[in-house]
Amino acid sequence: MSTLSSTTLSDIPSVPVTSQITEEEISTSTRVLEHLLSDEILYDSKSCRKLRKVISQLFELQKSRMFGGMTQQEYDADREKKKRATVELQQKRLEDRKYIEKTVLRAGRMRALRSLLTQEGVSTFTIHKPSPKN
Repeated sequence: MSTLSSTTLSDIPSVPVTSQITEEEISTSTRVLEHLLSDEILYDSKSCRKLRKVISQLFELQKSRMFGGMTQQEYDADREKKKRATVELQQKRLEDRKYIEKTVLRAGRMRALRSLLTQEGVSTFTIHKPSPKN
């Protein structure tokens, strides 16, 4: 038998031990799985078929917990949708900020023009507002 990893039960986060499974059984199972991880031929052997089926079911359980109860494809699509919504919101905010800046700039220019027009000797000019387009 090959050398196993130095993982011990103390390295594994604390798990509630039920009356059906002891800490020793969990430790043994962990060592067996670590050995199978390092010996692919043994894992693929006929003698491990039942174990592979159980591991497959555990893997599906773990996947469902990883993606909030969704499949990985659904999770990825939802994440992409949220990213797009965030980008669109940022673009709208940027457009709003640019509009406000342009409006403020125009108002400042109009104030400067009015102050120039109210100076002495320039009273002959008038400001016409553009007519609304129908």
